[in-house]
Amino acid sequence: MRVYVAATVGDLERLDEDGSFTPAEVYALSAALASSDPTVSEEEWEYHLTYVAADASLELDHVDPRRVVIVAETDAVAMSGDDPARVAWEGDLSIDQVVAFLVDVAPDGEGIDYDDDLAWFATQELSDLV
Repeated sequence: MRVYVAATVGDLERLDEDGSFTPAEVYALSAALASSDPTVSEEEWEYHLTYVAADASLELDHVDPRRVVIVAETDAVAMSGDDPARVAWEGDLSIDQVVAFLVDVAPDGEGIDYDDDLAWFATQELSDLV
């Protein structure tokens, strides 16, 4: 199952240094979410979940203003509470599970526009992000 992890630059640093970290906010396309609007395609849901996680990343405790989303693959996960997009995550997220990183970028590191799309980075580029 593909999951969208709200993260911080600090989480990326831990992932780079330790090979894993424990995520706080994780989202996925659950059956309940998909059935809530069957006219929405899987691709559209994935885009939506990316930005749900991106918005959640701004609420995490960090000093870097960039939105960070880690896209990962995992075995099935359980829903968490009443939010059909939020899933329960137990344990660490390993770099081996990561598919990509989606991160805000800004020219010269200034003036992040939260209306811009997130930039996509491959797992091999993790060290360049931190």
